[in-house]
Amino acid sequence: MKFKVYYGPMPNLKASDKNIFSKPNSECVALYLDKLKRPVIVSKVQNTKMPYRVSVGTSVIVFATLKDATDYCSLRFREVK
Repeated sequence: MKFKVYYGPMPNLKASDKNIFSKPNSECVALYLDKLKRPVIVSKVQNTKMPYRVSVGTSVIVFATLKDATDYCSLRFREVK
């Protein structure tokens, strides 16, 4: 993940901004926003038994399938389109 400093209001995220939240060993597959409009990242990590991770702030929740991860997020967060 690339850290950026914003002076002023946070910019609006778009679905095309997924590459900002990708790392060499993980790929961002979906973006959501929490109630405070902070990013929630669903990423696929390589070479693990539970490859899908949902990152909310400093917490990480792992799932076996993309459907489980997106179902979890769709109940709690708003999807970025």
